[in-house]
Amino acid sequence: MKKQKAHPINETAYRKKTQEIVEFAIANKLTINPAIGYGYSAENFLLFGNCACAPERKHCPCDQCLDDVKVKGWCKCHLFYRSLEVFHEDRVSKAEFKKEA
Repeated sequence: MKKQKAHPINETAYRKKTQEIVEFAIANKLTINPAIGYGYSAENFLLFGNCACAPERKHCPCDQCLDDVKVKGWCKCHLFYRSLEVFHEDRVSKAEFKKEA
């Protein structure tokens, strides 16, 4: 039987980061992307030390994401959305764009 590799992320740090993401979403009345959830972003942040989608952003969640959500309806990495409706609209528009291509 093959031995599994140990997960490179500290479980305590992972729990702390996921809690931080959820609390940020609640405090700012944001919707977390239901397609990927927050675990993916927390894991990537802990692995890379910055936002995996925007390496220039050294914190997750970052202050810039609130500006992104105000302007576009979602943050750069698509973790946070203004609402579930905006998430669905974003998904539908991407699906329609792929059909046209």
